[in-house]
Amino acid sequence: MKMAAFFDLDLTLTNRDSFRLFLNVYYFKNTRNWVYLPYVFFFGLLRKLRLISLRKFKEQALIGLKGKSVAEIRQTGTDFFQDYLIDSLREKALHRIKAHKKRGHLIFIVSASPDIYLHAVSRYLGCDGYLCSELAFSGNRFTGFFKGNDCIGKEKQRRLNLVASKYGIDLERSHTYSDHEADLPFLEAVGTATAVSPTARLCGIAGDRGWDIEYW
Repeated sequence: MKMAAFFDLDLTLTNRDSFRLFLNVYYFKNTRNWVYLPYVFFFGLLRKLRLISLRKFKEQALIGLKGKSVAEIRQTGTDFFQDYLIDSLREKALHRIKAHKKRGHLIFIVSASPDIYLHAVSRYLGCDGYLCSELAFSGNRFTGFFKGNDCIGKEKQRRLNLVASKYGIDLERSHTYSDHEADLPFLEAVGTATAVSPTARLCGIAGDRGWDIEYW
């Protein structure tokens, strides 16, 4: 069977939250999108007060993309990655991906970020695929909502299992990498889990379970 390495994106492969960076760039760098700022700030406040779910916030925060075509959104994501996000990729992450490739491992990104720029990240890193929160389209236009479940928590684990079944991956001999305890189901799904520049809580859990702890 094949072996694989599954990487979280934000604060694992990157040194910052990619979705927050995207919102900052998309709404602040383009004066035409300033009209959406009060709306985004309002839902950001609701999320900060825990009055709405993370999924709800992300959907509402993408109001500026609602109605745009698949091609338009893909180009927006490509431009964002090339102009901004590429500089946030961690050098040690790039070396680790290269090392896994040399061992013949498949490479996947598993992220809660929406599929706006994940394709560009995956292509640049030469990944075999990526799993993320998927945008819903109707008649080739973004509806403003996600398709299926938000790719967080146990959903990450579920999708990882589906990919393993599809590609014939031996999870016991595979690897996962993440920075946050929210990804525990994801980290627990394979034989070798690594906490990357972890939160204090994940650091403690990793220590108790004997997982590797690395700082990228």
